[in-house]
Amino acid sequence: MQYLIIGGGIAGTTSAQELRKLSSDAEITIIEQSPHRLYSKVILARYVTDELDRERLFLKPEKWYVDNRIELLTDTRVELIDLKNKFIVTSDKRELPYDKLLITTGQEPRLIDEDIKGIVYFRSLEDAENLKALIGEMKTRPIDEQRMIIVGGSFISMEFLHICQKLEISATVILRSDGFWSKVLSPESKNKILEKARELGIDVRLNTGFEIIQSDVFLGVKLDDGTEIKGSILAVGAGLLSDLSWLKESGLEVEQGLLCSSKLQTSDENVFAAGDIAQFDDAIAGRVRQVVNWTNAIGQGSLAANNMTGQDKEFKFVSSYATRIGDLELSFIGDIDQSKADNVRLLHQEDAILELFDRNNKTVGAIIIGSAKQRTEITNSISNSNNLYNL
Repeated sequence: MQYLIIGGGIAGTTSAQELRKLSSDAEITIIEQSPHRLYSKVILARYVTDELDRERLFLKPEKWYVDNRIELLTDTRVELIDLKNKFIVTSDKRELPYDKLLITTGQEPRLIDEDIKGIVYFRSLEDAENLKALIGEMKTRPIDEQRMIIVGGSFISMEFLHICQKLEISATVILRSDGFWSKVLSPESKNKILEKARELGIDVRLNTGFEIIQSDVFLGVKLDDGTEIKGSILAVGAGLLSDLSWLKESGLEVEQGLLCSSKLQTSDENVFAAGDIAQFDDAIAGRVRQVVNWTNAIGQGSLAANNMTGQDKEFKFVSSYATRIGDLELSFIGDIDQSKADNVRLLHQEDAILELFDRNNKTVGAIIIGSAKQRTEITNSISNSNNLYNL
């Protein structure tokens, strides 16, 4: 059997590892657009702050691919899938055949339409290296320009804030809405995070857009009310997008992501999806959705490998992710889309605010602002389709 995996991140590499366990003689090839083997994106901030050296980011040594007979093609982009004849076409015009194909191409940051030195994103090793260099250059700028201006109020913004706190960099956060995670959190939870941010000395501007002060290098922004804020770095953490055009042109069904069943099979029986790009039928949440986090990608990569080898398993996994701002823990579990919930319950506890998302008489998601000691218990309850009324 020939297995092709498009994307060498955590979902794709986990799948390749599982495929090798399941089949000792299969041909396994990973096609990766970047020049790198698998590295951890969730610890990139610690590399920027010099808490980790560069080599510790990489999760698999080159020897691992050789020992497991997994061919890794880096710096290679897939441009087309021929579903009928079962081969892919790469950017260098090679045609590679497959029996089963897995797509794990992830998502990319939403870009600001400006080509100015000093604008950074945070989805790749190159982004982290660019940010390290810009921080070094920032130290040579006038003191009133030594500021990172952060756009957006979700997980990536927390990574930028961690870097600022660790390196003692002044920070301003610009939010078009009324708080962090504005489409997800209750007013109480948003206020709790805002209070913590300001307690840490972070300048947070709510309900405002901005314009970049025009120059060859980033000098700062002008807010909607005319206020100018000087800075050396514009750190963008506002939204992710999937490149779906080539998948649609190949004949696969797409919406916001690549559509697939609860078994991660796409509209073509020989093509599967896993990770950030997969818009899958979530058997626990009871709806079709995308999940963009590390633990979900690992779980889907493993299950996709099993189903590519002929098994028939549903993906039933409640993923979660956590971050913090200062000493305030933030945990997000399961399906936390307010617009899809029948009811969102807010529970004030001694050491946390707990938000529970219910649909069809069961709890499908939860957010904990504060102590995460209940995280495992809540995750297990959601996995077992329980309704959390007694916390």
